[in-house]
Amino acid sequence: MLKTLNNRKLLSNLIVLALMLITFFSIAYQTGLITSGFRYFIDDHLIPQVSYDLTTKGFFQTVSAWIKIDKSLNRFRPFYIIHLVTATKLFGVNSTLWYSYITLLSTLTTFFLFVFGRLLNFSVLIAFVFSILTLLGRQSDIWTRPTLPEAYAMFFLSVSLVFLGLSCKKKYNEYFTNVVFVILTIFMSLCKESFIIFIPTLMVGKLFLYKYERQQSLLQTIKDNKFPLLFLASIFVLEIYYILFSLGTAGMGYAGVDESSFKFSSILSTSKVFFTESHLVIAFIGLGLSLILTKLNRDSILIPLREFAPFLILLLVSAAPHILLYSKSGINPGYYLFPAIVVACLFLAKVLSYMARYSQWLSLSLVAILVVILLNRVPLVWNMYSLQAKDSKYMNNFLKQVELCTPNNDKLLIVANPRVRYEVLAGTLPTVLKQVINRDNFLIATYGLEKTTFYSDTLKESEKIWEFLNPESVLGLYQNKTILNTKNKSDIEAVIIFDGLDNDFIKTNKDWFSPQDYDFHEFKISFSLVHLYCKQSLRTQKW
Repeated sequence: MLKTLNNRKLLSNLIVLALMLITFFSIAYQTGLITSGFRYFIDDHLIPQVSYDLTTKGFFQTVSAWIKIDKSLNRFRPFYIIHLVTATKLFGVNSTLWYSYITLLSTLTTFFLFVFGRLLNFSVLIAFVFSILTLLGRQSDIWTRPTLPEAYAMFFLSVSLVFLGLSCKKKYNEYFTNVVFVILTIFMSLCKESFIIFIPTLMVGKLFLYKYERQQSLLQTIKDNKFPLLFLASIFVLEIYYILFSLGTAGMGYAGVDESSFKFSSILSTSKVFFTESHLVIAFIGLGLSLILTKLNRDSILIPLREFAPFLILLLVSAAPHILLYSKSGINPGYYLFPAIVVACLFLAKVLSYMARYSQWLSLSLVAILVVILLNRVPLVWNMYSLQAKDSKYMNNFLKQVELCTPNNDKLLIVANPRVRYEVLAGTLPTVLKQVINRDNFLIATYGLEKTTFYSDTLKESEKIWEFLNPESVLGLYQNKTILNTKNKSDIEAVIIFDGLDNDFIKTNKDWFSPQDYDFHEFKISFSLVHLYCKQSLRTQKW
């Protein structure tokens, strides 16, 4: 009988894994196979740059060089860098391999979250809903770009949760599972700085789960787990201390604490994103229904309060620091709040599991509502991945046209707002021009409200969001080769203009630039409208 039950449990787990594989590999088709053969990864300029360094410097020197680069940018992601260089060594710049790899990680992350739900004694259905709810939404964007550190941090977080659960159960080797849990947590924290503040949540979660599994006092639980808890606490303190007092937070823009950190409007905006992506409204409705069901069955109201209290504490410990951290910048896509979303969905799963004790139909009704919500999110996620594939296609067409415009590495001018297009100017475009299409004869003209080559208020609203960035910081990457210190402007054979700054550019460069002398090409990439002007004398070919 026991063997039959075990076989059924194994079969149900395998079915769930198969469903996840089908779901995420269909997404891989949208991103990886459609973009097969492309030389450039949209928003992933790191891959060609790291690949180039590997061919010239070797593995260990490349790792060392990139960790130093990360440090110079006030970033602390050493394990992410090691992983990125290793993966680039294996996959090169093959887009199909990269997208298949990141899709495999997303599938495994989903499965490990499902396994963690099963370790918490959730039913197969609720554990499945928990894992899919956590990952399906705007936060799914992390799986569309192979170099986002959040993707790797989430993978290690999911495996860490599994070993957290195993370390609390008597039937598994406690020493081994604790060691693996601690190591995976450290890997997670060294992939992205924001995941460091999730370490206290894992520590509190371990205490609660261990106490529940062993049915002992909190004091005894602390004594039994003193070594892994002290080790994790030490790692947490050391990493935070290093970032705040040694590395510094000025380069990250959104990090650190100052007068702009606790604006009520920003906190409210970030909280709204968190509530939307984590389904907390449904969770609290379910909590209210659970209390009513308990009362109707004449059970003590203390029963649900005792069961839900650990999850509510975990929610507070995880959500509060993440909301405060990202409310400072005003930049809050769903995946920035990913760790806290995991806890929120875990709380919702607990509510569903508790309700099922008193009313299966009511619990299943809420599950049905969640399934409808998930089905409504599928087109959003599918369109997100389709858009990524289209952007990759457009960007590669754009690069091909730039090659045609500058066959002899002719002079090329880049026109953009240095705040709105900071990442493009500071990393993506110069890297791709140099190391993908071998063009290094380019200069820059910046437009904006202050500290730019020319004044422009065309993008003033967008620029306000990025006001913490220094517009002059990008000039060093261009060796200060700007339009102002260029003598022979007539030698400029191609002009790239971002975000519709054409009129501003034409007004300030009438002495040498006339649109009639150039062939015009437009590329409607999702994050920016890109215009390319090519001198007609080159008889450029339209793409």
